[in-house]
Amino acid sequence: MGGASLDFAELPRSLHADVGGTPKAFSTRADFIGWLVAHGHLGGPHDFAKQPDVVEAVYRHWQGQGQVACRFAQQMGRAPEKYGIRTAVSANLDEGKVTDATKDWLGDVVSGACQDAATEALTLLFPTIDDPAALVRFLRSLADVSGWYLNAELNPSDRLGRVYVRVHVAVCEDGVAEVLGFGPFDFLPLTRRAPIVALEIRTKKNQPKAGSGPGKPLRLHLADMPLGWEQDHVRKVWELTEQSRRATLGGDDSAAKAKVTYAIPQPVWAAP
Repeated sequence: MGGASLDFAELPRSLHADVGGTPKAFSTRADFIGWLVAHGHLGGPHDFAKQPDVVEAVYRHWQGQGQVACRFAQQMGRAPEKYGIRTAVSANLDEGKVTDATKDWLGDVVSGACQDAATEALTLLFPTIDDPAALVRFLRSLADVSGWYLNAELNPSDRLGRVYVRVHVAVCEDGVAEVLGFGPFDFLPLTRRAPIVALEIRTKKNQPKAGSGPGKPLRLHLADMPLGWEQDHVRKVWELTEQSRRATLGGDDSAAKAKVTYAIPQPVWAAP
């Protein structure tokens, strides 16, 4: 059954959080997969990654639950085609290991999105990466993929001792895109704790950030997506986003900033 026909009626929400003093509940990876199996959409949990349409439907439904905090992302996630967001699903990663075939796939998908005038952003979903070790292997492997850049540094001011991993990918002649990362891991900020490992990438220039030094490429970011909204509406949604972000993350949101792809505990990052 295709993902478009899933209504997720009575989907469990087992992740409970205090959001600005208000109890909230969100659906986890286990909630989604359990619901899909119980309703006959999957033969078993291992079938999840084999159905790209279902994988995308799960991710988009999660975006709409509000855990992501960004009201722009919530609205765009409900109608990705309307906003020029292309989705690609990779189900061929074994324990997070990037093979030559995966490298070719990444190159083709990113290149295709950049060359397509209608594609403003790209969502890459990796449903087989479901444990921290696989995520770390995957991220480390990206450094070996042409056009992908990885920087990982321990943030001395982070009270949890996390390594801030920043991933960029070349998307045009003079620009690289900041990569926003999500995944089903408890150590991630609540706003990044999606049921599927996802990488969000801006593929077009609109109002890119300047490079950090002479000769540095422009940095493309998701905040400049062309939405076609009136400015008053944009300001209102921005205000709601900031309120939601403060309520969800509290005072310290450094690990959830857009320039940080993933914030990973140092022992997890250092593990072989």
